[in-house]
Amino acid sequence: MTSQREVERLYEKLMHDVATKEFYTDIDLANKVNCYVCEECQHITKTKDVDPGVTPFMFTCEVCKATATSTFYTDIAQDCKPTIEWYRPSLKETLKLRKDQGTLDHVLRGGLIDRKCKEAKTSEKQLVFVLELNDTKAIYLDLDCLCDALKMEWESRPDSDIIEEEFKVYGKMMTAKEIDELPEFDGF
Repeated sequence: MTSQREVERLYEKLMHDVATKEFYTDIDLANKVNCYVCEECQHITKTKDVDPGVTPFMFTCEVCKATATSTFYTDIAQDCKPTIEWYRPSLKETLKLRKDQGTLDHVLRGGLIDRKCKEAKTSEKQLVFVLELNDTKAIYLDLDCLCDALKMEWESRPDSDIIEEEFKVYGKMMTAKEIDELPEFDGF
């Protein structure tokens, strides 16, 4: 594990570089957005840089947790707002990274780390999937969860209970706050 003193020394050097080197000083952060496309579900995670620095080529999909690949700062989701921001952690935050040597090295070499955008936490809408039967609705954050729920529903019923029923499935845009305020789902 890197000592606290060594982290402090390297962080001070990094902050000097950030203040003086063109790599950091000549960047226009106003439009520094990137998109990551998931290899599994094709979800696009849109990010923005709030500090100058280096961001990873691959990222974890915010929907299905599979690997998403960078579009190299090509905004392929112009109608969407960023949900993740890349920032430079404070010295205090950086010291907490000492147990994660890979992330610590990334940060001390000019790398940024991610967090949810502040505005995205409450107002950004995301696509959810609604499964409806007889005015009862269930919300699923991704298609895999929806499919698993349908499979479990049908497998849990005895053959004699399976009658012709019409499930409706549709997409809906909801904020995180709206999702959190939904009543608990008791089943169909």
